[in-house]
Amino acid sequence: MTRNWTTLLSIVALCSLGACSTSTAEVEAADTAPDPVITEVESAEIDARRAEHERRIAERSRVDAEVAARLVGDWATEPTLGQLGVTVVRTSFAADGTFASELDFESIPSPNPLRTVGTFRVSGDRVLFTTSVKTTSATFHFDEDALVLDEGNDQIYVFTRR
Repeated sequence: MTRNWTTLLSIVALCSLGACSTSTAEVEAADTAPDPVITEVESAEIDARRAEHERRIAERSRVDAEVAARLVGDWATEPTLGQLGVTVVRTSFAADGTFASELDFESIPSPNPLRTVGTFRVSGDRVLFTTSVKTTSATFHFDEDALVLDEGNDQIYVFTRR
């Protein structure tokens, strides 16, 4: 006996909402109704759409990998005057998908700058940073040799290679 699961699930959902007036005979009839048949043409169309989708994903992955490779290296901002004095952000991206960033307060002598480590992943014009605490993202682009990261809320960093 073949089961038409879509019809059965619809009946169960309606009955659980109290909107069911289906008799036992109707449920049994739906239970033994044949499943819809996909024609060869429909199957070919589905296969073609699936292949196109997989091709687009592969192309996007290839482009993302090329952009990620361009990020690899050591980057630093120019000294910037902020609320806590003059700061410099240094970030290193590794080919294995890891990163390390540090915020150095140049106007406050400190042997230990604030440091963050984790992994990064490129997706289109966004880079996603994952640490042991959270995941954040920023849009980015290259302006000639500079890397521009925009974290939103007027948090824009312009990096140059070190």
